[in-house]
Amino acid sequence: RLPEVVTAADAILSKIDTRKLALHFGTNSPASQAKEHKQMLERRDLLVDTLYRKGRALGYMELPDVIKEYPISDPKSHDLAFEKNFSELQKWVETTSTKYMLLHVRRDRRKKRFGAAIQLLNKHIPSSEPNYWYIKKRRDLFEQLGWQHCWEYEKRWLVIAFPKSFAPF
Repeated sequence: RLPEVVTAADAILSKIDTRKLALHFGTNSPASQAKEHKQMLERRDLLVDTLYRKGRALGYMELPDVIKEYPISDPKSHDLAFEKNFSELQKWVETTSTKYMLLHVRRDRRKKRFGAAIQLLNKHIPSSEPNYWYIKKRRDLFEQLGWQHCWEYEKRWLVIAFPKSFAPF
């Protein structure tokens, strides 16, 4: 259903006047415009959430198991769509923040910047709740780099930190 997510995101994005939002947030609003400011905040949050979800959907379309079943017909236009969406998201939020970090890691992996992706994961792993996906992504990056010793370490750590079941007492 990833193409449906992208289509829905495009429909939402076409209804948001990003120029008006940018003009609003580029200036200080007087207190008398509090209602309009609240509406603009809601629109901005909707815009950011939609861009993030669209970016994640475009990224998931590139996963090997998804490509097997649903091949990308035009990789160049897909790449362009991902980059355009990511650039637009970067205008509104810091994509290296915890909330948007996974999309930033996806972009680094697409650009073959594996070290930058590991660095971003290393920045967030210690300060976040234990997260299986962060460690798994770091493990996968180690594998792509051919760092077998680091891959083995992460593989073992995943089993310890996230057991499939607990030992009976």
